[in-house]
Amino acid sequence: MKRIIAIVLSISMLFGVFSLTISAEGIDAEVEYPICDGNCGKSPTIIIHGIMQSTVAYLDENGNYIKENGEYKKVWPPEVDVKSLVKKLIFPLFQTLLLQKDYISEPLAKAAREIMADNTCDENGKPVENIDVVRTNKSLAACNVEERRALINMIPLGDFTARTGISEDHLYYFCYNSFGNALDIASEFVDFIDMVKEQTGHDKVNVVPISMGGTIFNTAMGKYMDRIGNSIDKVIYIVPAANGSKLVADLYEKDFSTDDESLYSTMFPTLMKGEWTAYLINIALRLLKNELVLSLVDSILDVVIDDIFIKCTNLWTLVPYEDFDSVLEVHPDFAEKYPNIYNEVLEYHNYQGARFENLKTLEENGTKIYDIFESDYPLYCIVPNCKIYNADSLIQVESASLGATSCIMGDTLQPSDYVNEKVCTNPEHNHINHVKTVDLSTALYPETTWCFYAQDHEKTARNHVMINLALDIMGDKVVDVHSNPEYPQFLFARDSRGLLGLTAQIRNKVNNNELTEAQKEIVVPALQKMQDALNNNLLTVEEFEAIEDEFLTALVNAGLREPDEQPSFMEVAAGKFLKRWSDRLYEKYGNRGFFELGRK
Repeated sequence: MKRIIAIVLSISMLFGVFSLTISAEGIDAEVEYPICDGNCGKSPTIIIHGIMQSTVAYLDENGNYIKENGEYKKVWPPEVDVKSLVKKLIFPLFQTLLLQKDYISEPLAKAAREIMADNTCDENGKPVENIDVVRTNKSLAACNVEERRALINMIPLGDFTARTGISEDHLYYFCYNSFGNALDIASEFVDFIDMVKEQTGHDKVNVVPISMGGTIFNTAMGKYMDRIGNSIDKVIYIVPAANGSKLVADLYEKDFSTDDESLYSTMFPTLMKGEWTAYLINIALRLLKNELVLSLVDSILDVVIDDIFIKCTNLWTLVPYEDFDSVLEVHPDFAEKYPNIYNEVLEYHNYQGARFENLKTLEENGTKIYDIFESDYPLYCIVPNCKIYNADSLIQVESASLGATSCIMGDTLQPSDYVNEKVCTNPEHNHINHVKTVDLSTALYPETTWCFYAQDHEKTARNHVMINLALDIMGDKVVDVHSNPEYPQFLFARDSRGLLGLTAQIRNKVNNNELTEAQKEIVVPALQKMQDALNNNLLTVEEFEAIEDEFLTALVNAGLREPDEQPSFMEVAAGKFLKRWSDRLYEKYGNRGFFELGRK
């Protein structure tokens, strides 16, 4: 059961890693095209969002989107009849617990198939249901209120125009179905570029591939270089899955952290950050024999991987190039069983392998290429690769950085870590981070690549320094890692999005004389320090968090904020007790369930 939950957690995190925001103001606008005849000096920008960020909705028999209560009827997340599900599973579950035999795998697998049915693809790699992504084939400025609201989770550009000098009628979002067909999506993207050029009058566009968006750009370069080769002004990668994800490779290989220590000791406390419920799960797992737990989960994995992942060409794009053959070994009948899907997956694999060569072709045609990525945040611990690769929780450094060299956290770089040759050999340039875990001299573009230390992929959108860096590159305020002292090559993680609004709110209270003198005496110094910290890109994680704590404490002391809820005495006591019990059970009994404790 624990392994099932871990997998669900990982997939959920994978499908929701880049949920971002932008101002939701807007009017239904009539626009005359072309917008500016291409003479404004600022190329239009296209955002390719990350996985699961577009709305995918059901269509009726006439091809129109189905709406319920004014909202699109969405394919994801799937609708689940909880009562019906419980009725189907409760008796087999009790049988399994009481008899310690597997009566639950088959009904559980059937339920999983039913729940995920509408997100599966057919034998040609096309969605089985009559569904489509909700597209916005116009600029942000041309969107009505509803359309803008649908886009607010794309990216937190803040005051985009003020920062970049690019107007909102030059800002576009390319939407796609993450469970769709990879080659079809790339074709639609290239058509989208042509549409943007026609609407704006420009002959070049900026492209911002985010996370999974990097795989779409791989295909666009590989398959349609003749169409886009002279159409790209800048490419600004943000945490791209340019070479997939080692986490996804393990998923496709059905290789999970099923060693005893992970299953019964470390996995859930790590995933749940030490919550007492994590230790309760460790203990509850022992209600089943170990072999029954593994057998049960394997049957569910067969459904998730063989029924969903294996037929979705767009998920295949997240398999790293070097892992492709080993994944095929786990699925030996894949090519024979799904020849059309196999051919398309192989086609993408070749485009993925040629990504550096294709980027160099764009560069030769005048494209400027930038990359912003994250490091030193381990892959989710549900897969063995978490112990091998430096990552941002989802994407390994090599993939997101376009070839940087790294080592696992806690170690330092050794000669054996280097696979790629150095691109920068200038002895005056230091491309190694402060903890000696990342060397950007081997990245494809060492002078235009930035690394954010200890940043979680899932919280990328909450680091305003990363977002501002991307905007300043768009606005020509940053040329390379040497051009602007506010943006050195190596920067740090932070979770600052909420603080931006909070400091503005408190500043307004101060300016409007809404605080007493006693409150001002407490708040104003801390507020100024917090604002200075938000304006200082160079602070370490520890420095920034210390100032944040001081600011929030000042607000609490001034009566302007409720203190953070602290765990109750009972929760603390329960946590200590359950942890002690969980640890002792593992130390004494290893992987044995409660019904096996008499076994030696």
